[in-house]
Amino acid sequence: MLSKPEAFFSHVRASVFGGEISQPQVNGINAILDAWDRYGDGNLQQLTYALATPNVEPGGRYQPIYETGAKSYFAKYEPGTKLGNTIAGDGYKFRGAGAVQQTGRGNAIRTGA
Repeated sequence: MLSKPEAFFSHVRASVFGGEISQPQVNGINAILDAWDRYGDGNLQQLTYALATPNVEPGGRYQPIYETGAKSYFAKYEPGTKLGNTIAGDGYKFRGAGAVQQTGRGNAIRTGA
């Protein structure tokens, strides 16, 4: 748990979000921090990664989303790639999802998603 959440959010509001942070972003960051309190191992580099990835992958929303685009766009993820997709249509079915945009059947199997 953050000892000074107001100071933390004041800092990230200014340094990461350009002065404004939405309530869904706050909720997403709090969900990461809550999970970290429950399951984290104390490695602050891993916490930094966990906080930074949703800022990059789904465009800083800090909310789980599905990668968007026409179904044809996802052909680049079809079987034969390193994503573990094995069936035609896997590219779309296992497109980027979640707060970290996990992609591919193989990644879904490895993470139990």
